[in-house]
Amino acid sequence: MSVGTKLDVLDTEGVWCKGEVKLVVDYGDKAPMLLIHYLGWDSRYDELICKTSDRVAPEGFYTSKNIPRYCLDLPEGNVRARVVYNDN
Repeated sequence: MSVGTKLDVLDTEGVWCKGEVKLVVDYGDKAPMLLIHYLGWDSRYDELICKTSDRVAPEGFYTSKNIPRYCLDLPEGNVRARVVYNDN
């Protein structure tokens, strides 16, 4: 994986999201760490995840399926994302 690679990423709440690699940190003899940006989210939610973690998967592997996902189209004044199935 390299900078710009799009991925599916399991967030800390247990929801698969679309993400992008912003930085690859190589520690030599250890597995590289990926700085992940969650697409559609503020950069304050970016996080380092090990490249070999079960929390990263190829783009679309999970997010293209009927699994819980965040609905980011929120009414004015609503600051909390909700989890939905499909795009309903």
